[in-house]
Amino acid sequence: PFFMLPALILLVGAYLPGNVHRLTPHPMSWGVVLWAVGHLLANGDAASLLLFGSLGLYSLFAIWSGNRRGARKAALAMTIDRDLVVIGVGLLLYVALVFLHPTLFGVAAISGL
Repeated sequence: PFFMLPALILLVGAYLPGNVHRLTPHPMSWGVVLWAVGHLLANGDAASLLLFGSLGLYSLFAIWSGNRRGARKAALAMTIDRDLVVIGVGLLLYVALVFLHPTLFGVAAISGL
C-alpha cells in the first residue's frame, strides 16, 4: 500500500493540470512503475511476476522511448491549489481502492480490512 498513494497521485497528475509535469513528462508511466513495484513486493507468485513485471517493464520502456523522442518537462509553474486538487483526488482514489480491493480483486490490499 505504500507505493500506491504516490502512484495514484502521479496517475491523477497525468490528467489534471498541476505541477507534476514539471517533475517529469511521464507521470502516468511513473505511476504504473510504482504500482507494479508495490504489487511485485507484495506478491511473489509467477502470475504476479508476469502481470506486474511486464506492465512495469513496459512503462519503463515508454519512459525511455519518450525521453529519446524529446519529451520535455513542463516549464510553466502553476499555483499550489492545482497540486492540492491532484493530491486530494489521488488520496480519495487510494482510500476507495483500499476499501474496494477485496470486492474488485478478491484480496484485501491491507490485511485486516
